[in-house]
Amino acid sequence: MTPQGVRMKRMSAAKPASIDHQAGAPLPAFRKVTARYPIATVGSSTLRGGKVVVSSQEAHGDGFRVACVGDRVRYPDGSESIIVSGAGNASTFGDRPIALVGSHVENGDRITWSHQNMGELVLFEGDAPIAGLLQPGYMPPRGAFET
Repeated sequence: MTPQGVRMKRMSAAKPASIDHQAGAPLPAFRKVTARYPIATVGSSTLRGGKVVVSSQEAHGDGFRVACVGDRVRYPDGSESIIVSGAGNASTFGDRPIALVGSHVENGDRITWSHQNMGELVLFEGDAPIAGLLQPGYMPPRGAFET
């Protein structure tokens, strides 16, 4: 039921875009997604059965704990290793790149699954390359993201 005096009419799916265009808003260009990298958090799993267990001390984004380069992965046998690659210059937390599904671990392992849906880094066709993306050992220059 609509409020009194308001008329509703049916529109095709194409109509909203034409309305936006008529209103002067430019139509967004469609660009193909070339890669998606979910953000790794505490509890994320690795190919060899490890789990991200120690993360940045502060919660980030809706209370989730985001894993970063330098954080640890623990294995069922009790051994540990360090996350050595992440989002490069695309996203940092506390001057360290955030870890992603696909991040390398010092012992040759890789993060393969995130247990929390925190978000993701999405790359589009035509985007410039991201410095340090999943490059082991890469750390952005200190203060690179300060304003």
